[in-house]
Amino acid sequence: MNEDASVINYSEIFSTLVKDDGVDDMVASFLYYMFPRELFIRGLSLLESSDMFIYVFDAMKGESSESEVSTDVDTSVNLSSKENIATSTTATQINAKDNSVDVTKNYLNKLYEDDDLLQYRLIVKSSSSDGIETPVYVDLHNWLCSCEEYTEIMRECLLADKDLVQEFVQLIDDFSCFRDDTFGQIEAHSLSLQKYVNTKKLLCPHLLAYSIILLSSPKVLRHYTVEKAGVIVIPITSIDEWLKLHINVLYSEKK
Repeated sequence: MNEDASVINYSEIFSTLVKDDGVDDMVASFLYYMFPRELFIRGLSLLESSDMFIYVFDAMKGESSESEVSTDVDTSVNLSSKENIATSTTATQINAKDNSVDVTKNYLNKLYEDDDLLQYRLIVKSSSSDGIETPVYVDLHNWLCSCEEYTEIMRECLLADKDLVQEFVQLIDDFSCFRDDTFGQIEAHSLSLQKYVNTKKLLCPHLLAYSIILLSSPKVLRHYTVEKAGVIVIPITSIDEWLKLHINVLYSEKK
């Protein structure tokens, strides 16, 4: 990667990855050399793996349907289940009738509208080194991932007694130096300060894959969720199921 990251707008490059007839091979090749090659290949492969999930909760829709759903939904959490959260959650079944292409497209547009009433969680179906299926939780807003690679980077930094902020975060308080790039940006709503994670030091395939589709353009997101259907969008309209999703993720992490 270029040492002067300020001259590179990664999110803008991501937005050009998909043309009307599919992935632009030239842009893909360019990105291949901008990132560690194996990491980029794994990230791009994830986008077509059907192992990536975007769980979307619309607060307004959830409130309007809560009275209807709460009487019919079994909200108990089966903590003994070893199935992956992405495939075991009953949210898929409850919202099957809503999970049409049209509804999916509607949510895709909202994901790029910065709608405060729309919440989403990013989860990847994955297996750990010991063969046990464990969901990987990804948080782009705070640049967090629960995968082994990300955890190992953090562990090594802590063992070396390094300051995490100094090691991984760049602060920009000069308005004239502000960037339009959203890749690696955290606390993006501040008007006086920009914070960027040093993605050359802190990056994994999961963060890269979700960045490509959620920090680029609706066209790229639509390509991988609707046209390729490699990333699965699951709308959730019940607050009970939304809470159950979080409980299951926490339980899986403890195991």
